Amino acid sequence: MPCVRDDLAQPVCLTVVYNIYTGALISTKVECGECVQGNEFDFETKNLTIRVPLLVEGILTINDNFQASCVTKNVSLLPTQIQQPIRIDIEEKEKKKKK
Repeated sequence: MPCVRDDLAQPVCLTVVYNIYTGALISTKVECGECVQGNEFDFETKNLTIRVPLLVEGILTINDNFQASCVTKNVSLLPTQIQQPIRIDIEEKEKKKKK
């Protein structure tokens, strides 16, 4: 009779890099552990980096021949702090340049 564990859960961080000028997906990466949800924009490369904390849940089954299989049963957003957006006040920036 197989051994089944259906309570596996792992927090992960999904990072997506997207170039808004070309519309190309540059990269995606999943890392173990939590992260702060947020985004960054690189004005030179026009790359938008988005980070999303997720919880991946799965089922592990080990059969009589010690063969193991794992099935993903759910992926959900982790409740976490959201990075506050960075405000750029263009008028204030221009005033500082003139001084």
